[in-house]
Amino acid sequence: MIRRNYVNHLISHSMLDEAAIHLDAAARIEPDALYLALRRAELAKAHGDQVETALG
Repeated sequence: MIRRNYVNHLISHSMLDEAAIHLDAAARIEPDALYLALRRAELAKAHGDQVETALG
């Protein structure tokens, strides 16, 4: 749970590569955790937002 919360913090601070690493680790520890899908969706959205911003 702590790692998933840390992932949320990383996403909110646009540290997306690090967030992905910790999200993968969280999935290995708690593969059935319900919030994993939510965090993956948030990470995907954040990646999309960065691409959209870069493209202007």
